[in-house]
Amino acid sequence: MEHLLIYPVKKGYLDKDLISEVGKAAEQAGFYAFLSWDHYMLPDGPETLDAWSILGYLAGQTDTIKLGTVVTPIPFRPPAQLAKIVASVDHLSGGRTILGVGAGWPGGPPVQDRCAPVVLGFGSPKMSHFAPLTSLSNATKFIKYQKF
Repeated sequence: MEHLLIYPVKKGYLDKDLISEVGKAAEQAGFYAFLSWDHYMLPDGPETLDAWSILGYLAGQTDTIKLGTVVTPIPFRPPAQLAKIVASVDHLSGGRTILGVGAGWPGGPPVQDRCAPVVLGFGSPKMSHFAPLTSLSNATKFIKYQKF
């Protein structure tokens, strides 16, 4: 059985030394992966760190543990930018990156409202009930073929 460590990016967990210590301890304990939340803000406050910045920070401090997000919402970043970020962390970590993607956070506004800018970026003339899934599908196809 493989174990994953899921790290919160919220107040009380944002100290760089704590992040480093937890990442190194998880690796030494034999955890398969260090996964970070990927949120811009949370209901209890805006204090968060960017998940991919945390993973890039850990890439140079660890050697074997996989690095990724619990889920990266596609509407957060343009697909080309996300592909470059993930490819960069993957390169810096020696190929240890895990990319999990989703349509977005269900606790926010209706998903079609959150996905509209992304869907429009793919040339969709109007929003439909399937737009978040179409956006997710198009973005993952694009990201899949990007290289560092």
